[in-house]
Amino acid sequence: MQAASNCGRMACVMQSRIGLLSLFPKWSSSMELTMEDTLGLLHAITTFLRTHQALWSAHVVEFFYDRLWEDVDKQWWTDLERASIQDLLWLPSGRVQDTWCDSLKNFVRTAQSLALFRQPGENIEKIFPGFCKPKISNLLRQGMNAKKIHEVELLSGVINRIFGEAHASQVVDVGAGQGYLAQVLAFEYGLPVVALDACAHHADVTNRRSERLKKHYTSCSKKMSQNSITKDCVNVAGPQTATFRVMSGTSQMELPYFLSTLALQKSSDPMMEAAHKRGNHDSFGRADIAGAIDQSSQSELMNKAQHSYILAGLHACGDLSATMLKTYVMCEEVRAVVTVGCCYNLLSENCGGVQLSGQCYGFPLSEGVKNLGITLGRRACDLACQSAERWKDVGIESALYNFEQHALRAGFQLVLHRYYPALAKSNPTIGRLGKTRRRKQTKRHVSLESTVNASCSSSWQCVEETASQPDNLSVSNQMQCKQNKFVEFTSAAFQRLGLPCLAAEQLEAVWEEIEPKTVLVGPYWSLRAVLGPVLETFILLDRLLYLQEQIQFVPEGTDMSVGLRKPKLIALFDPNVSPRNMAIIAVKS
Repeated sequence: MQAASNCGRMACVMQSRIGLLSLFPKWSSSMELTMEDTLGLLHAITTFLRTHQALWSAHVVEFFYDRLWEDVDKQWWTDLERASIQDLLWLPSGRVQDTWCDSLKNFVRTAQSLALFRQPGENIEKIFPGFCKPKISNLLRQGMNAKKIHEVELLSGVINRIFGEAHASQVVDVGAGQGYLAQVLAFEYGLPVVALDACAHHADVTNRRSERLKKHYTSCSKKMSQNSITKDCVNVAGPQTATFRVMSGTSQMELPYFLSTLALQKSSDPMMEAAHKRGNHDSFGRADIAGAIDQSSQSELMNKAQHSYILAGLHACGDLSATMLKTYVMCEEVRAVVTVGCCYNLLSENCGGVQLSGQCYGFPLSEGVKNLGITLGRRACDLACQSAERWKDVGIESALYNFEQHALRAGFQLVLHRYYPALAKSNPTIGRLGKTRRRKQTKRHVSLESTVNASCSSSWQCVEETASQPDNLSVSNQMQCKQNKFVEFTSAAFQRLGLPCLAAEQLEAVWEEIEPKTVLVGPYWSLRAVLGPVLETFILLDRLLYLQEQIQFVPEGTDMSVGLRKPKLIALFDPNVSPRNMAIIAVKS
């Protein structure tokens, strides 16, 4: 409650704290931040997040039990209850209405000023003069959706440019999945690539597809040879694959161990095949790693290694991006790192502030963020995964359905607190319910966009009634229909959890209690989503600052400081296509 009431004062405070933003009125995606810039932005974001902690640390499923609407300024509710669905969908992107109160507009605008400017622009051309988006062959495109094609085309082009600059001998695609990026790098650009993933099935899929591609490229190579075409030989080797689990939150030595072992092999193919013959889904054996590599033996392995690597990660989940950055700093033979992070909800976080021996965390990485003393937690990291760009294009009908589902789930959580309090504390997962009902509803009703003006000034709950209720129902019948939905949803949730369902009368009583506040769930969700880009920016700036600190604080002449250059944080992909579009690029001289 106090957090919301301080909004007006906060706006004034933030004006002075965000004075540093006058250096760059709106984040430029091409700007190279100095360490001082990064620290200044992190401090401004921390001040803003602390003021609104009640909002981003909340869990929407607890909306009714924790009475979360009470943490929001009453003036904000006055404006948000009158907002149209389209207003709510555009809220996370920073669009406000002139008629809204100043404190609400200041909240949204401040959040926008602190979030990364995520639209790709001239940044790639500035870093790589003459760079243009490459086009991969139709054969390599097979199996990829439009999003994956967009990502792989751009990222592979960037990696290819860096490969020569960094004088690398091999690319390691970390968290390669089904190997699309690795295959484009190998077949299209002729780069030696190892596709590294924890899942043996992914390696098998990559290998099978690579074999089909090899036949095509071998045939093309023979034709070029017969026609005496003077052109670089086509790489028909394809990427190698390795199955190796880089564990989260345990040891930062595992990825360096993999690289050193890879470099010491005379031939990589037998090594990779041996791992599958052993039936061990963790190449090189977990038993050989745990507790067996000390600093001296690790250094000895590194001195023997003659290879140099680029670590590449396309949406490396959770701690994996953090591990790649640590490995880049730690290992001299890692000449460059290019990583686009993802799944912040899987990050391990040092919440207690005490670093246990051998324990590594994905957040925070930098000393600067550690000194700020702010803990995000799982709910904030979940929120950082939200996409403001996709919210504005989700469509009114889908938005209404999502809001309704959140209200039903929050109502079920209240039921759990009342009748199964121990289970409620564990916040059980019930999956996505109501898909069948939604399909029936879609068939029964004409598309909402053809009957409702999205920009109308009527309240969003009236739009909901138009969209989701059968025609010619009285208000009482509409209420009964919503109540029946809640009973149906709750019964299905109990069944999913293997619990006996409560009597319909008990569930109906709960619904009658919460029904007046259900219309607030959608606006509350949209309001929280405003903070998503700010939280993602906070996590990404922590990673950037971590690399900047290595240059700043590591003594000259030590192994870890050799050749470190200023890292870059750039918008690489179109956020409307790929919401997690920010890449961290660092290259050693």
